[in-house]
Amino acid sequence: MKLALFVLGAVAAQYEYDDFGYKKKKNGASNPFHWKNGETDPCGCTNTPRNSPDAFGVCNMTATELANLPSNKQKVQRAHVRIWWTCPRTAEQGGDVSVLYTDRCKRLKKRPLSTTFPEWPSPCGDISGSCKCQNGMTTLMSEAAWAGASFECIDDGRKHSTYRITCADGTTSAEGRVKCKNNFVRRMNGDLRNFSCAGRGNKRG
Repeated sequence: MKLALFVLGAVAAQYEYDDFGYKKKKNGASNPFHWKNGETDPCGCTNTPRNSPDAFGVCNMTATELANLPSNKQKVQRAHVRIWWTCPRTAEQGGDVSVLYTDRCKRLKKRPLSTTFPEWPSPCGDISGSCKCQNGMTTLMSEAAWAGASFECIDDGRKHSTYRITCADGTTSAEGRVKCKNNFVRRMNGDLRNFSCAGRGNKRG
């Protein structure tokens, strides 16, 4: 236990802190410290942000705060943590995006960061491999109403996945939950309801 706290304390001590004991943020930078990689289980939190396989975290808690976390690893997942999460992006995409998460560790996997931080990319990385309607969406895009359109899974929910469809013009798009059955789209909700790139309802609302 003492060794674990020493390691966590050493990680917390390698950054510059303000008068309140928090890591300083550089003004005007979307990635405050220009991090290139993160820490394993930052602040002892083993969860990663939902829909963000490319994200990495850096603990933003002081050595004293880390020492006050529960010693049980499972209990730490229910504790409040403070972590800088970064989504790496290219210059063409606007550069890296970092947000300071201050909530319970376990909520990272339940609520997308984009809900609290609109600037957080949704998704951060490719989540198509776990989404539930990939084959159905591929079949849907072959229909005339979607000629030239592309789709991206942006939220892998417990029962249904949410997709973003972008028309061939590159500017017209809509998002919504999609329900599939036997690899075919059966229902589209949200902005996708009655939406199509051909300007006609998709009849799946």
